[in-house]
Formats: sequence, C-alpha cells, structure tokens
Amino acid sequence: MQTCGSSFCHYFLTEDLKPMVYIEMILALATAFYLFYIKYYIKIFNNVSLKMLLKMDLERIKRSLSIVFLQKRILRDVLPGSAHLMIFYSFLILFIATLIRAIDNYSVEILGTHVLYGLSYEFFKLTIDLATFIGIIGIGVAYYRRVFKLTKDLPDTPEDRAVLIILLIILLTGLILDGINYLYNRSDWSPILNPGGYIFSLLFKDLDKNFVIMIYRSTWILHLTVVMTVIAISPLTKLFHLIISSLNVYYSENIPKIEVSYRKIENIEKIVEEGRYIGAKKFKDLTWLQRLNYFACTKCARCHNLCPANISGKILSPMNLVIDMRSHIEKNNLDQDIMPLYIQPETVWSCVTCGACVANCPVMIDHVNTIADLRRAMFSTGENIPDEVLSISYNIMRTGNPYSYNPVEREEWVRSLISKGLVKQASTEDEYDILFWAGCNIAYDDELRKAAEALLEILRDAGLKIAMLTDETCCGEPARRIGDELSFWEIARNNYEKLSQYRFKRLLIMCPHGYTVFKNEYPALGFKINAEIIHHSMILRELIEKGVVKPGSIDNIIVTYHDPCYLGRWNKIYEEPREVIKSIKGVEFIDMPRNRERSFCCGGGGGHLYFEIKRGVRISKLRVEEASKTGAKILVTACPYCNLMLRAEAREYNIEVIDLVMLLKKSFERK
Repeated sequence: MQTCGSSFCHYFLTEDLKPMVYIEMILALATAFYLFYIKYYIKIFNNVSLKMLLKMDLERIKRSLSIVFLQKRILRDVLPGSAHLMIFYSFLILFIATLIRAIDNYSVEILGTHVLYGLSYEFFKLTIDLATFIGIIGIGVAYYRRVFKLTKDLPDTPEDRAVLIILLIILLTGLILDGINYLYNRSDWSPILNPGGYIFSLLFKDLDKNFVIMIYRSTWILHLTVVMTVIAISPLTKLFHLIISSLNVYYSENIPKIEVSYRKIENIEKIVEEGRYIGAKKFKDLTWLQRLNYFACTKCARCHNLCPANISGKILSPMNLVIDMRSHIEKNNLDQDIMPLYIQPETVWSCVTCGACVANCPVMIDHVNTIADLRRAMFSTGENIPDEVLSISYNIMRTGNPYSYNPVEREEWVRSLISKGLVKQASTEDEYDILFWAGCNIAYDDELRKAAEALLEILRDAGLKIAMLTDETCCGEPARRIGDELSFWEIARNNYEKLSQYRFKRLLIMCPHGYTVFKNEYPALGFKINAEIIHHSMILRELIEKGVVKPGSIDNIIVTYHDPCYLGRWNKIYEEPREVIKSIKGVEFIDMPRNRERSFCCGGGGGHLYFEIKRGVRISKLRVEEASKTGAKILVTACPYCNLMLRAEAREYNIEVIDLVMLLKKSFERK
C-alpha cells in the first residue's frame, strides 16, 4: 500500500481510476460550456460586441473585488450574509487547494519532486480542514434559515435545499477520504494539524482493511462524480449565480445612480418623429444589461422585504418582477408585448422609485431601470396608463406644474419675496452667490412657502446675494418618473437654456427631486448647469460649521428624522441634516429603526404624490406610525414631497412634521 505522510499522496488506492478524472472533467466542462451557451450566452450576450465584454476598467475591478470577494453588500444582513460568506470562502479555498494539489501532482510526475512538503504540507492540510468545517457550518446555518423561515417570503424550493445538501455531500465525502488517508498515512500526526482527518479516521480504525479500502474507492468515485456533475449542470442550477452575479456586478454601472436607472435615450426626437416608441414594450427591447440583471437574481428576497410598495400591500415585488422577466426571456417570448399579458401594469405603476431595491441588492441589480423603461413604453404608446397619471403630464405642459395650479400664483409669491427683500429678481446683468429654485410643491403650499422664506432669511442675514426667477416652471422630474421622457427632455433643455442666461455660483434647491434632476439627470442629457448644485441641508450645515449661523435651543424635545429617498439613497446625503438637528441645544435626536440606506419611503416618489394606487395601506401612514413609536414629537424631513405625504398622516399620530429649516427657526425663537 502506498504511504506518504509528509507530502501529497496522489491517487492513494485509486491509481487505476486515474483516467476517470480526465474523462469526467472533459465531459463536465464541455457540458457546462454548452449549457452556458444555450441558457445565458444566446439570451444575454449574443448581440454584445466582444470589445464591450472584454473592456477592462479599474473601477469595475475594484468594485467586483469589494462586492464579490469581500461580500460587502451580502454582509449587510448578518445571518444570511455570514452563512454565504462561510460557504463562499470554504469552496474558494478548497478550489485553490485542488489547483495546488494538481500542480503538485504534475510536479511529481514531471520533475520528481513535491511542491509542498513537510511543514508547508501540514499547514496546507490544516487550512483545508478549517475551510471544510467553516463550509459545513455555513451550510447548516443556510439550511436552518430555510427550514425555520427566518427570512420573510424567502423562496424555498426543493432545488434550493438540494443545492445545500449536494454541497454538504461534497464536503463530507472529502472528509471521509481524508479520514482514511489519515488512518494509513498520517496516524503519527498531531490531531491539531489535521483535525478533520483525525476525527473521521476514528470511524474506520477498527474495521477490516479490505472493507475500508472498498469504502475509500467507492467514496472517491462518488466524490469525483458529484463534483463533476455539479460543474456540468451548474448553468441550470442556482450555483451558477457565482458566475452570472459576478458578471452583473462587473458590468453594472456604479449604482444606485439615478442617471443610470434612467438611462439616456439617444436621438429621442428622431425616434418620436419616426413614430417609434421609447422604452421597453417587448422583451426584445430590453438591453443586454437588463437581461443580465434578471439572470443574476438569486431570489434572496432582500429587495422584496425592503420595498415599501410590497410592504404596504401593493402587488409589486421587485424580486418577482425580475424573476418573471427572466422566466419569459427563457421561454423565448422576445417578440411578445410585456404588458399586460406577462406583467400587470399596476405592478409597474406601484413603484415609488425609492431605490431601496437597487441600494440593497447584493449583486447590483437595477430594478428601477426596468420600471423606467416599462413606463416609458406605456407612455409613448398611450397604453395601460391611468387617467390620473396622464393628467400629470398634461398639467405640466399646460400650466408648468403637476397640479394644474395657476402659474400666476407662483409668480406673485416670488414677487412678494422680492418685495420683502429676501431675494432679488434674477437679471442677466448681475451675478449672484445663489440662485434659489423653489420648485412646484414649495411654490404652491403655504407651509412649505414658510420654510422657503425661513431659509431665505437665514441666507440673507448671512450676507449672501440671492436671486430667483419670476418665470420658474417645473423641473420635469414628475414627467420623467411617470415615463413621459420626451416632455422631460424638452423641459430639461428649456430650463438649461433659461438658466444659462444668468450668472450664479450656486443653484440652491430645497427639493431632493429637483436637486437630483439638476445635479445628475440634466448633465446626463448634456444639459450641465455651470454652477454648483446644492441642497439646503448642505448649505445650512456649512453655515453652522463656519459659525455664520448659530443655532439656538429648544427645551426637552424629542426629534426624529426621515431620510428622503432622493436625498439619501440616490445622492448619499445622510449626515448633513442630522448634523444640523444635533447642533440645536436641548434636542434629543432619535433615529427611526429604518434609516439612511435602509430608510422607508414616504410614498410620494415615482409620481405618487400626484396619483394613488388604491390598494393596501398608504406608505406614508406606515412611515409616520414608525416615527411616532420613537416617542418623537417632531418629525423632521428635508424634502417637500415627504413633507406633504407625511403631514397628511401626522394628526392621527399626534406628531408635527416640519422641514429641517423650520426646526432651526424654532431654535432661533428660543434664544
């Protein structure tokens, strides 16, 4: 019997079975490549240029290392993330170990010497055992999570459990082989150096040697065949997400970015002139990146459980939408209309574009990108659009605001600010520190007007030169969110041309929706304003830090803060508003459980401030209820959309909803 205690014992008891390795490996790889071709390549990459696929990008590589290898996004959910991390690194280490063993084998055959020997070999064996134990623990945690349904609405199919069981079989058969190897080749080793081998050797030490040899050979064949079968059929199983999800992470844009989710439509005027539609009406209209998104989904249910539409009882589930899209692409329904046969229009209209799904997807799927293209197609074809949604676009075109309010009211309010000395009327002959863009919601709501006036007072007293347009109109954000891409493009161009006539250092906006279009979406269309785009939370924090503004105090008040989706997730502005709140003496600040990147929407995004899906509970009600449970008497936000949505629910919960600047004003009154 072959013995080799201080180095690899290649093909121990199985030298005659060596050809099986090469035969099964060739068959496995050939089958895997074929299945990959018919399931993924044809349906995703078929029309993508090789140059695009082979494009190297340092930022993408760094992102892939962070998300794929460091599991940065997966670990945001501790239990499933930890289980995934253990399984991933267990098999990654074992894969590398297999390569090292193969190198050692060929080194012996060709050069007559081992790559690893003695102490290095002992360390190698210990590493393998630890990796195996970690993998078994990870599989156990993952299986326990499924059996006891620790993640709400997590899909749990026989395939999901079978994958875990097969991975466990691979690890256990490996330990059995190592145990018999330990018994005959490494029995003089300390159990500490090869704990797995030692423990499993105890199962065989009192058995007949010939029987043990039969067990070894049978287990060796089983282990090899299971591994090669898994490789062969992996494109048909969930295990292939390691490849497809990694590709999705690499090729995806750096999301969440709103200008990515709302990708630029090239030659939009020409498309409309030729009578073609915009967006994705049929499955064949989807981009290859969108299709890659769908195939990358592992059904982890994170987007599902964070989606405010789903939580509030609407029929939208970002996960189910992605899975449904994938299912129909797999069935080759490419020439079929997506809606209403395959995807219900109400599903698409239920989205509030909060970005919770995008920001928290472990593999960087951009669900909002698909929603945007489906809405664009509905709007440009005039199909499956609720009347309330159509009226939003019509009102903006007719009156310059989504409400159909008289534009003269806005102009009169601006002139009143000018007469009070809070701002100057913008002139092409002058230059300003700040051009203040109020936006539609502030211009037509009395409470929000007070917030704007309070802000302008602070800025004026800080010695800043501020101007406003008397002919300000809608920024176009509601039009884009509902899918009216042409109107948005025209509004963006007109506003860009209008603002380009004036000289100002900063464009100040209180509305995160307006801030987002001016800062991110206009430039993506080629309409970049030649000034810094700034939100009022940013300038307030700046003035407080410089000592120009000195907050007062408010006695014994508990305050909580609602992160607007368009300020937080889409623009990463989380701390500025909190720093302003905490600068006020006497304020006890308590964050809601769902905050920052995992914040819960007010329900007003995606055009929903102007229309309502009458199903389930209002999203705004759920958010105000959460705020009230903190014990806060004041709910601060920094977004007119959120202010309007949350204010409508506040009376029922005995909580006051105010803008950030109004809290600061309260503190001045108590100086």
